[in-house]
Amino acid sequence: MDDDTKRLDRFFWGGIIVGILVMFAGTAALMWRGVGTNEARLILCTGIGILFGAFGSTATIKYKGITITGVAAITIVLLYVIVNLTASQATFGAITGDIRGAQIDVRGDDNYLGAMRERSYDFVVDQGELRRPVFDVYIYFPPDAEGRGEKEIPFEGINTKYIESYLGSGRRMEWRYDQEQEVLVETISGDTMARLGLSLENFQAELPAKSTPWRTGSFFLNQAFAQDTPADVNKSMSDLRSGSHDIRRDAREKLAAAGPSAVTEMMTEWRASGDIYRVKLGVLVSLTKMLRGNKNLAPQVSDSLSADDLQLILETLNDPDRTIRVYAGEFLYDLGDPRIVQPALNMASGSDTSEEGIYLSLFVIKGAYPQLSESEKKRVTERLQSLRGDVGPKTKELMDSFFK
Repeated sequence: MDDDTKRLDRFFWGGIIVGILVMFAGTAALMWRGVGTNEARLILCTGIGILFGAFGSTATIKYKGITITGVAAITIVLLYVIVNLTASQATFGAITGDIRGAQIDVRGDDNYLGAMRERSYDFVVDQGELRRPVFDVYIYFPPDAEGRGEKEIPFEGINTKYIESYLGSGRRMEWRYDQEQEVLVETISGDTMARLGLSLENFQAELPAKSTPWRTGSFFLNQAFAQDTPADVNKSMSDLRSGSHDIRRDAREKLAAAGPSAVTEMMTEWRASGDIYRVKLGVLVSLTKMLRGNKNLAPQVSDSLSADDLQLILETLNDPDRTIRVYAGEFLYDLGDPRIVQPALNMASGSDTSEEGIYLSLFVIKGAYPQLSESEKKRVTERLQSLRGDVGPKTKELMDSFFK
C-alpha cells in the first residue's frame, strides 16, 4: 500500500470516527437539552455531514453569488431538512405555583411525559399527541401521615390553543396554579386557562321547554351506555379507592358509562364509605359525567335516587373541599329534580351555610326551576327575596336571574 493510499485511509477512518462522535454529541444535546435546540441540530447535522464527506459525498450550494461546497454544503442541506421535519413536533412546558407536595398529570388522549422537579412540573407534548381539541390537567395532593388533607383538583376541557401556539416556536410554555383562586393561569399572557368553579354562563343545562314534560327522553338518544355486569360495576367501585390516579380515573369513566343502572350501587358504596375522600369524590365525578355526556338521562338517574340520596348529595354543597362542592353542584343542576328545591332553599337559609354553599344551593334550584308549577315558582321567588339582604354580589346576580 503506497503512502497516498495510507493517507487517504487515515482520512477516511478519521472522518468516520469524528463524524460519529459529533453526531452522537448532537443527538445527546437534543435529548438532554444541553444547548439550544437549533445548536443541537447543527451539531447533529455536522456529524452526519462529516460521515457523508468521509465516503466522498459532495454538494454545492450557490446563493446570491456565494458558493458553498463540500461538508459545509452537506451540513446546511441536512440542517434545512431536519428543521423542516422536526420544527413543530414537540414543545416543552412547566407548571409552577402552589404545587409543593403535589402530583400532577397533563393528559390528552394519553398522559403526556412529565416529571416533578423541586419547584415545577416539567412535561413535553408531541404534536402527534394533540388529537383532541382539549386536554386536562390533574393536580393531586396526597394525604399526610395521619391520612388528612387529601385533595384533587381536575382542570378538564382546556383548549389546546395554549399548547399549539408554542409548537415549533422554540419557546417554553409555563402555567401557574393558584391554590387560593383554584385556577390555572398562563404565566406569560396572564390568561386564565381553566377554573374550578361553576357559573350560569359556563353551565347552562339543556332543559326542555315548558310544554315538554320533564320525564321524557330516550335512554339511547345521544349516547349508548355500556351494559356492565354487577361484577364490573363492583370492580370499578373498588377501584375508586386505588392509589393510582389512572386507575381511579378509569373507574370513574366506567361508572359514568354504565349509566343509571349503576346509580344505586354507587350511592350504597358512598353511604358505607362516606368518610373516604376518594369514594365520595369518585361517586360524584361519575354521576356528574354520566349527565354531562347525556342530559336526557336525568329522569332515569333521578328514578334511581331516593330523597335521602338527594339530601346526602345536597349536603356536600357545604363540604370543606371545593372540588366536592363543584361536582355536586354541577350534577344537581343538570339533574333538575324538583324534589331538590325545598331542601336547597332550607340549606340556603341555614345559619351555618357558607356564602358559596348558598350560591350553589340557589344554582341547583335554578336547574329544577323550569319544572315547577307557577305557584311553586312564586313561593321560591318569595323565599329568595327574603334572603337577598344577607348574600354577596355574585349570589345576588344569580338571584336576579330567577326574576327575568
